Amino acid sequence: MNIHHLLQLIVITACQSIPNSPDYVHAYPSYWDKYSQQEFIDSLYADTLLIGPDSDGAWSSRTFYVESTDMLVSDINKQWQRPDQLYPAKSFDRVRMKVIPFGPTRQLSKAHISTLLSLINDPLNFDWAETTFSKEIEVEFWDDDKLVSSFMIGARQTVIKPIPDWPHVKSMKFGHLTHQSTIELQRLLQELNL
Repeated sequence: MNIHHLLQLIVITACQSIPNSPDYVHAYPSYWDKYSQQEFIDSLYADTLLIGPDSDGAWSSRTFYVESTDMLVSDINKQWQRPDQLYPAKSFDRVRMKVIPFGPTRQLSKAHISTLLSLINDPLNFDWAETTFSKEIEVEFWDDDKLVSSFMIGARQTVIKPIPDWPHVKSMKFGHLTHQSTIELQRLLQELNL
């Protein structure tokens, strides 16, 4: 084969379309499969009522959290049993995690994606705690070669910070995971050697 034929073969091969990976389908048990709507709403408010008085004795913090929970409940009532509203609420075909700034990068299997999304798409896995955030891991959602969404994991793997930031994803509250959810996330990261 001469160089001319080799170049033609390379050009033809490069121009052929690469088949797209199928989009991910949310097939894990969603929060509406785990709880009745009323149980779910009661649990959201129960978390909010754990907020005590401000340092000056006023209740403005609780008022803020109750109002924020009201918005979340309103959203959930509209979105109940709507898979298209689950994070990232966009089509994607792969997920990549990378340790910030120069650590390893992992492509997630479908099972790992389901574990991650089951965790972050359940508002009861978050509480209203605030914390100082420091980036540790970036999670990217890709559709073909286009980045469609991302979030950061930080604060010793206890916080999920969507990009753009809260309140874009109100169901994540301030992004602070409950104790049990933090353990589940850390277990996933260990499986991925991150």
